[in-house]
Amino acid sequence: MTGAQRDRGFTIIELLIVVAIVGILATIAIFAYRRYVAQARKSEVFSMIAAIKSSEEGYKAESSQYLSTTTTGETDFYPVLGSGGSEPTPKTWNPSGDGRALWVTLGVSAPKSALYCGYVVVAGDAGSLAGAGARGRTLFQNVAPQRPWYYIRAECDFDGNASTNSQFETTFNNEIVFVDNEGK
Repeated sequence: MTGAQRDRGFTIIELLIVVAIVGILATIAIFAYRRYVAQARKSEVFSMIAAIKSSEEGYKAESSQYLSTTTTGETDFYPVLGSGGSEPTPKTWNPSGDGRALWVTLGVSAPKSALYCGYVVVAGDAGSLAGAGARGRTLFQNVAPQRPWYYIRAECDFDGNASTNSQFETTFNNEIVFVDNEGK
């Protein structure tokens, strides 16, 4: 084989290097895309919490109290995780069609018509933690607020593993959203 013929093609080493570089770039792109998708799904939670807080304040202005969206406790999330099929999947936000009268009364306007996470609001009277679940008592450090109160919980299954869901929590008097198992 002459030198001119050898210079025309690629050697197997050069091809393997190109394949390796393309593989590395593809891996980086996949992880960046997953991070982007997870961030977008998390932004739903913060938008929804803002919508719930706004609705709770409007409800309190009319009735002098906050409204719970549950009669069964702090794990009564709506929409229910898994109700749209395997997770993560968007679930329709339609409280009136799903018989969720308390959500309808509260008048929360969801930022999207389909949500990845489930939400619940637990509310109570000034000076009492009656009705607050274990997470609520923790959020209020076992001290009942001296005014009507509420707390919001969100649960999301971003990775399809129901045993380690992401949880987001905040209270009526807190701008901070506490996050547990972020991205799970």
